[in-house]
Amino acid sequence: MSARARIDLERAGCRKLWSEFLLSMYASLESALWTAGTVQGVFVVLTVALATHWTLSGRRSLRELALEPSSIRGGWWVAPAGAAIGGVILLSAW
Repeated sequence: MSARARIDLERAGCRKLWSEFLLSMYASLESALWTAGTVQGVFVVLTVALATHWTLSGRRSLRELALEPSSIRGGWWVAPAGAAIGGVILLSAW
């Protein structure tokens, strides 16, 4: 097999993998949003498990995942800003 054919097969496999990932994550997330009760809880757990599996299965470094201490220190403001924006939205609807 030529090097070009091997690269094409790898790219096709990567596209298939990403399409399976997106389809499974999207279906699981939508199911978690549009069901109720115990079924919703099952889909929430499934969505978290899928996201965790896909994140950790890539063997990425902490730096690539933005989980090293310097990245966390640089993004410290994101959670408080999100909470503040959420609070403004809630107060404006009240």
